[in-house]
Amino acid sequence: MYYPDGGTYDGEWFYDTFSGEGEYIFPNGCIYRGEWHRGKKEGEGTYIYANGDTYVGEWKNNMKNGQGTYQEKNGNKLECEFKDN
Repeated sequence: MYYPDGGTYDGEWFYDTFSGEGEYIFPNGCIYRGEWHRGKKEGEGTYIYANGDTYVGEWKNNMKNGQGTYQEKNGNKLECEFKDN
C-alpha cells in the first residue's frame, strides 16, 4: 500500500488494518519491521530510525514494552526492559 504522505506498507492485513507480519516505511525515513495487531506495533519488531539508531524487541500498543535493545548509530547500546517507551 502506498500512502499520499509517502509512507508505504508491505505485509498482512485483517479487515483493512495492518495485522500479522509487515513492514511500514514512514515518510520521514524510519522503518518498522515486525508484528502488527489492529494497525498498531504489537509483539516482536525492529524499528530503524532515520538517524541510523535501532530498537529490536517487544512492542505493545505502538510503544516499546518488554525486553529490547536500543542501539545508537555511534555504538552505544542499552539492553533492558522497556515500559511505555
